[in-house]
Amino acid sequence: MKRIHISFYSLVAVLLIIGIIIFACLPFVLNGEEKKYKIAVIMGSSQSNGWDTYIEGLFNASEDYPSDIYIVPTNDYLGSDKVIEMAQEQVRQGADALILQSNDGTLLSGSLSKLPFDIPVVIVDGYDSTPDMVRDCRAFMGFDYIAVGKSLAGEAEKVFSTGIADKKIGIISTSTKQYNIEIMKSSLENEIANLGGTIAWEYEYNGGDEKYENLIQQKIYKYPVDILIALDNDSLEAAIRCKTDHMNNSNIAMIGVGTSSMVLYHLDTGVVDALIVPDYFAMGYSTVRQINAKLEAGYADFKDEIHTFRIIYRDTMFDEDQQKYLFGIY
Repeated sequence: MKRIHISFYSLVAVLLIIGIIIFACLPFVLNGEEKKYKIAVIMGSSQSNGWDTYIEGLFNASEDYPSDIYIVPTNDYLGSDKVIEMAQEQVRQGADALILQSNDGTLLSGSLSKLPFDIPVVIVDGYDSTPDMVRDCRAFMGFDYIAVGKSLAGEAEKVFSTGIADKKIGIISTSTKQYNIEIMKSSLENEIANLGGTIAWEYEYNGGDEKYENLIQQKIYKYPVDILIALDNDSLEAAIRCKTDHMNNSNIAMIGVGTSSMVLYHLDTGVVDALIVPDYFAMGYSTVRQINAKLEAGYADFKDEIHTFRIIYRDTMFDEDQQKYLFGIY
């Protein structure tokens, strides 16, 4: 029996040919599989009900623009240093893009420059003056917070037939260092002053405060107010619990910004008099769409976006148009 002798070089040539064949056939093997980009989402208190609508928008968009959305679990409010630290870790783990939100309002160019320039980053509820050299991979999503603040004051004015000239107002919010809260609060204060109202007190909720409702109650007992205005969903939920659980549904009027099922329920029951509902669903959807377009074609525009909000009342919340808006039906 003859032995077949194959030289080393012949063996290498055969292996190279086999490799080329496998590589050439790979697209056919993977045919039908869509590339999915990994998008990491880092925001303060990601488990908060206030983010539900935004997250729903993200996942809804991921079906049309194939993406793996990973919500990084967070229980507390986050400062910019912590956000950037967590973002760097997500990049190391293979994130193709980042969605970030900071509670101290300092996610500015100095912080963002610590992230790779070619990683698309969307900042939620914030603003920045990032240098042009990295601007094409940075976008900011938010609302007209000045208009929101004015609308809150306008709704307070409508609660009483005589307006708010002789009324006392309490304002509650999460961190006032947060960009959107700071702008809303300043706008609200200016408009209340213009309307002749009096701000009796302001309370800042920094998260993790188990006695939040009790503190609101103590504020109200010590410094009675006619109207409570909440600048964000978490604050509004806490104010609702205070009014329903501890104050026996007092006659204090309540107005706020919110999107969760809890605040909508209490708008329907009359606990909340008027509700400002930002279109977080549309913002979430647009965030993924923009990121996907940027990753697919690096030359695609990456733009800041100002999204809409609506004022919803008990007697209009079940209108077909309002229901579509509230539940992201387009």
